[in-house]
Amino acid sequence: MVKDLLIGSPPDWNKKLIEDTFIPFEGIQIQQLPLTDKENQDSLMWMFSETGVYSVKTGYQAIQCWKNNRDQGPSSEEIMKTVWKKVWGLQTIPRHKVLIWKIINRALPVRSELINRGIRCSLLCPRCDSTIETINHLFLNCEHTRREWFGSQLGINFQNENLTDFIDWLISFILNNDKSTIITMAALLYSVWHARNQLVFKNKDIHGEVVIQRAKNSILSYKNVQQADLDHLNNIDSTRSMHRAQVPTKVKWVRPEKDVIKVNSDVNLSYPDSWGIGVIARNDEGLVMASGTWMRLGFHCAGTAEAWGLYQAVHFAHECGFNKVQFESDNERLIKLLQGSGGELPNYLGARQQLFFFSY
Repeated sequence: MVKDLLIGSPPDWNKKLIEDTFIPFEGIQIQQLPLTDKENQDSLMWMFSETGVYSVKTGYQAIQCWKNNRDQGPSSEEIMKTVWKKVWGLQTIPRHKVLIWKIINRALPVRSELINRGIRCSLLCPRCDSTIETINHLFLNCEHTRREWFGSQLGINFQNENLTDFIDWLISFILNNDKSTIITMAALLYSVWHARNQLVFKNKDIHGEVVIQRAKNSILSYKNVQQADLDHLNNIDSTRSMHRAQVPTKVKWVRPEKDVIKVNSDVNLSYPDSWGIGVIARNDEGLVMASGTWMRLGFHCAGTAEAWGLYQAVHFAHECGFNKVQFESDNERLIKLLQGSGGELPNYLGARQQLFFFSY
């Protein structure tokens, strides 16, 4: 009960008890709650009546209110499906899309989240060193980040907007902007996160103008690489097509079990000794959760390239934070070798703490 954390008259927070009971971050939040000097008894109240007392009539009215709200627009689940379809369909650097996924799912290791998970570290934002580092602070309220938002080609001025939740703003931004604008926003997000990590892990303070320019350069570099690959493929001699990996017969994609992420991987010989690797992850509803492509040089046979493609898929799933994963490949021999390993992944597949299983 809240009253057990209070002492004295008028009541005040029992700081020692709070410090002994809660982790530091929670304790700070509790002590910031305002107190009243009125000693009223706690009681249960029904919010849908003026008297606070439940009745069948007010209960019925509440149900009708909830039903009307539900019927007025799309559900949060439908909204998020639209968001993820838009995000994973962006033609941009995969790690930029993964960062958006981590932010919306509150899986980003900002210091407040680390403290919540029992990891001891400083609570303050490493960039401004004045406020607790949360997702809201890092991307919305930090003075350095605000200057970078405004100085970028997006020209966003958060000081003039009455915002309290960055994730809500991010979802709204994705829903209401075209893909090119979202790509620009994602690049700046990643550049801010990169600058923060450079300061934390390498003690390098990156100037705001450099943060903005790096975001621009990352988009330009990705476009140049994509165009170069496309130009090269268009110029491949017809004789090289004989060396392409055999394309398997198309089969219907089968959904995984509930709460399992299925990751499909495949490789293709783009030109001699150079392989394209593609990975796509879907949930049990068939919704694309993540995707990525890579180029790999130096393999002389399709089997080795398929093994590396599967390795890349495992590494990608780990970076995305997926916990229960099924990997699917069209290379039956490779999958059988893995399934015959006694349920444990070979070292070269980089086994982590996740639960992995394989199929073909």
